[in-house]
Amino acid sequence: MKASSLTVLVQAVHPNPLGPIGGGWFRFLELLKRGARHGINYVLIETEPSFAKALGIDYDFHEVDSEYIEYNIKSMFISSKKVLKTSLRKLRDYKIDLIYSPVEIHPTSFLPYPTALLDGLNVPWTIMLQLVPLYGSFTRARSFPVRQNLLDPGSLYRYLKFVRDFPALASFEGAVGYRLLFEILARAPRLLAVSKSVKVDLGLVDPRLLSRTIVVYPGNGIDVDRIKRVPNPSRIYDAIFVNSWALDKGLWDTVSVWSEIVKEFHDAQLAIVGRMPTYPSKRASLLSRLKSKIRKLNLERNIVLVGDLTNGFKRQEDIWFQMKRARILLYPSYVDSWGLVVGEALACGLPVVGYRIPALYHSYGRCSAVTLVQVGNTGEFAKESLKLLMDNHRLRKLRTSATNDAKQYFSWDQVIEAEKSAYQSVIESTA
Repeated sequence: MKASSLTVLVQAVHPNPLGPIGGGWFRFLELLKRGARHGINYVLIETEPSFAKALGIDYDFHEVDSEYIEYNIKSMFISSKKVLKTSLRKLRDYKIDLIYSPVEIHPTSFLPYPTALLDGLNVPWTIMLQLVPLYGSFTRARSFPVRQNLLDPGSLYRYLKFVRDFPALASFEGAVGYRLLFEILARAPRLLAVSKSVKVDLGLVDPRLLSRTIVVYPGNGIDVDRIKRVPNPSRIYDAIFVNSWALDKGLWDTVSVWSEIVKEFHDAQLAIVGRMPTYPSKRASLLSRLKSKIRKLNLERNIVLVGDLTNGFKRQEDIWFQMKRARILLYPSYVDSWGLVVGEALACGLPVVGYRIPALYHSYGRCSAVTLVQVGNTGEFAKESLKLLMDNHRLRKLRTSATNDAKQYFSWDQVIEAEKSAYQSVIESTA
C-alpha cells in the first residue's frame, strides 16, 4: 500500500552548513527543500548549526548542543551520542515511518542501526550509498583486491599503503571506519543507491548486498534555474577543472593532459578550482607538489589556481561563475557515485571530457555534450579535449545541447519522487 505522506527521521551529524559540506549532504539539502511539497516530512535530529538556522530551510528539526568537527574523533563521539539519545526520545513523539541516513559518511551512517535496535518500535531503517564506488573503481582502475578483511593487520597495511594518496581514506581511522560501515550495511533490511554504478561496485565488495539494494533513478538533480541566475561572464579560460585535489579525482591527470594540449594550443588557459584535503598536514605538501609539477612542465603561463585553495568557495554560485568563464570542463576522475560537477557544468553550458567510469556513463551516457574516454588514457583525453577547443562551431552546438540535457534529464522534482518511491519500497519490504 502506497502512503500519501511519510515521516522520515534523519540523524544528521553534519559539518557547518556554511562551509563545504560535500556532495552527499548537498544532495540531501535539495531533497529537504522539496520534501513537504512531495509528501515527505523530514524530522532532523542534528548538530549545530542546523540547516534550518544556517540556510533558512523550513522543516521539523531538533538541534543538539554540539557542533561536529570533521576528522575529530572526540567530536564525532560526543555529537553521535547526543544525536542518538535525542533520537530515541523523539521517536516516541512522532509516528516515524523510516529512519534514514542520507549519506554513508560516518558517523551519520552508523546511527540508524543502533537506533532501530534500541527503539523497540520496529521502525525500518536504510542508508543512501554514494561513496562505495571508491572500492569498485579501484578494482577497475588500479587492480586493487578489495575483497579482503581490513581488520587483518597484513591486509590493512597493504590497504593503507595503496591508498596513501587518497586523502579520504588514507588513515587508520578511515580504513577501520569503512570496514565497520560494511558490517552495518550487511545488517540493513534494504539499502538505497544514488546510481546504478554504486550497486554495480557494491557487488564487487560484497555480492550478498546486491539483492537488497534499490537504485533511485534519477538519483541526482541539477538546479538549472539557480545556475541560470548566475551572471554570464566573458569566457577567459579554455578549460576548467573542478574537483577535490586528490589523486583519485584526477588532479595530476589534468595537469598532464594540459601539458599535451599546450604543445598544439600554445596559449591555452586552464583554471584549477577545488579544495585541498581537510587534513592540515597534507595541504602544504600537496600545494608544493602541484606547483612543482606545473613548473617542471613549463605551464606557469597556462594554468591558474583559482579561489581559496584551503577551504574552497563559500557559495556554489561562486563555483558556477568560474565554470561559466570556461569553454569546457575537464573531469578525469577515477571515482564517483554520480558526478554532480558534470551535471552542473552542463547547466552552465560547458561540454565535458571525462573518463569512462561507471558513474559517468550510467548518469551521462545519453548526453551528447559529454565525451568519455578510456580510464587513465591521458593521451586520448588530451586529443578529445583539443578537438573540442579547436572547433568553435561544434562547441557552440554542444553548449546548447548541454543546457538542454541538464533541463531534460536532471530535475530535482523527479529525483524526490523517485526517492519517495524508494522509501516506500523499504517500508513495505519490512512490513
